[in-house]
Formats: sequence, structure tokens, C-alpha cells
Amino acid sequence: NEVYWRRLRGALANLDGVDTLWLFDAKGNGIAGTGRQMDRPLNIADRPHFHAIMAGAEFVISPALRSRMDDRILFTISRPIRDWTGEIIGVASAGMKTEWLVDFYALMSFGLDTAITIFRTDGEIVARNPDLSSHVGRNDRDGHLFRDQLPQSPVVVYWSRSTLDGKERLAAYRLIPDLNLVVHAGIEGQSAFAAWRTRSLWFIAEVGIATTLVLLVLLWGARMIRRENHVRMRVLEAENAARQLDAELHQARRDPLTGLPARGLFLELAERMHVNAGKRGSVLAFLYIDLDGFKAVNDRHGHHRGDDVLTMVAGIMRKMIRDGDLIGRVGGDEFVICLSGYD
Repeated sequence: NEVYWRRLRGALANLDGVDTLWLFDAKGNGIAGTGRQMDRPLNIADRPHFHAIMAGAEFVISPALRSRMDDRILFTISRPIRDWTGEIIGVASAGMKTEWLVDFYALMSFGLDTAITIFRTDGEIVARNPDLSSHVGRNDRDGHLFRDQLPQSPVVVYWSRSTLDGKERLAAYRLIPDLNLVVHAGIEGQSAFAAWRTRSLWFIAEVGIATTLVLLVLLWGARMIRRENHVRMRVLEAENAARQLDAELHQARRDPLTGLPARGLFLELAERMHVNAGKRGSVLAFLYIDLDGFKAVNDRHGHHRGDDVLTMVAGIMRKMIRDGDLIGRVGGDEFVICLSGYD
């Protein structure tokens, strides 16, 4: 749909680091997106992040994966799409550039051999620099970081031998529990204690600070999305409740049998007519109508016949009055007509 595509393109232009935006239905079929080769069908029903959202997760960051549209490497941030009842009817998924998380660290590497890896807390790799393509789909849950370090502390600087490439590095990591991510930065040992030792240590500190800032921005964005969804649901609930209350109030102020204004509504409308009559210099006349012998109809033929009589009388009165006049049922067999005119 061209309209949806343009809206998604507009949203994409305002999101830093986002490469594609897609909307999927509850079966995982792509229904609108900004990805390349949109003429090809796309289904993500077998993706773990899709299963997690459909199982009730509100926010899922996937590990690095290869796009089925053009084989690019990316990771996704996904959230559910719910209808007004709260039922999940689809998934909104943003395809994120992996280099968005790691490239800026290269600007602070000072020529050192630096490796940056972002893991999920289950050990899956979300982004890495360098050589992410060789590690897509790998899991480091059995490595030293997840087996020994993380259980002891969420933030540590230590000597590490990577299970991904076997190199020994002076490393620092930080656990981000709200996003279920672990950011790991390492400098090879020979570089760490070369002529730029002091600068290298500053680099580690800057990486930690910059990492925290970037992930705080991610966390803020995720919370804003959840807050926006919560506010939207509250607004819809309030509108529905207001409409229902208005309908119930309107129905309660009218006679359910004849549909005419009941006593309270009739008096309110008559008061408005009185105010308007005063402004125009006109007068009001009230006709009080009581049905003689109505009780006998109920006694002889039953209340359902009595109801038929009241409905018929109300219909006759509607046809007889003029536009601008008012008729109401104020008792069992009692009606009042308010007529406006001039002396």
C-alpha cells in the first residue's frame, strides 16, 4: 500500500540507526515495509523474536541475523501491535544496522586493535566489530564472560581470552538488564601495554561512558514507545467508556416504551424552550393529557395490550404536533405537550 509505505518511510527518516521498518500480521506475513525487494513475500513466523512477541513479550532485541530480502546482516527491535481489546494482531519490527552500535567506537580506538561485541544475556551476538559475518548465529553462553564474570558482577575490567577468535584482551563489560544486553569492549594485550598505555586506559573508560549513554538512549526510546502505547490504550478505553455512558444516559432519560422524553428530560427541554421564548417574545402553552379508561384496558386485555395503546397514542401525538413543539410521557398514562406561539 503506497500510503503505508510513505508513512513508514517518513518514520524511518526520523529514527537513527534504523535501516528498515516492517509490519507483520499474526501469522508472520509482511504486510507493509520499507525493505528492498518489497515485491517478494516475506514471512518471519520461524524467527525466535517473532515467537517471543506473540508469546507476550513487549520488547525484544534479536541477535544478529541475515535478512531474507538481501542477505544483509542486521538485528531487529520488535514490539507487538494490539487491537483495542489488547489482543496481539501483529508485530512491528525495525531492522537496525549493526554498525550503528559499534562503528563509533572505532573513532575512539586511537589506532589500537579493539574488539567491540554486544551480546544478549542468553549469549547470542547482537553486533560485533570486527568480523561480525563470521560470528552470526554463534552463542557465547559457555564462555568465560557468561560462565564466570557475569554471575559475580554486572561491571568488570579483566583479562579475557575470547572464545570467538581466541585472542587475549584487556576487556571491560557492562550488563544492561533493562535491555537484556551485555556490552563488551577489549584491547589486545600487546597494544594495551604499548607506548599508549595511558591513552588505552582512557579509551576503556570512554567506551564505558559512551556505551552507557547510547544504551540509555535506547532504553529511553523503548520506554517512550511503551508509554505511548499505554496512553493510546487509555485514551481508547476512556472514549469507549464515555460513548457507552452517554448512550446509557440518553436511553435512561427517555421512556423505553414510546421513546418520548421522560419527566426529567421533558422538564429540561421545556425550560430551554421557555428561555428561547422569552428572547423571541413568544409564549408557551402546556397540554396535559390523561387517557381515560386506560386501567380497564390493562385489567381486561393485559399489560401488553396497554403498552400497544400507549405506543399508538404516542405515534398519533408525534404526527399531530408541529416542528419545534415538545411532547413527553410523564406518567403511566399521562402525557404533556408543550406548544410555542404568540399572543
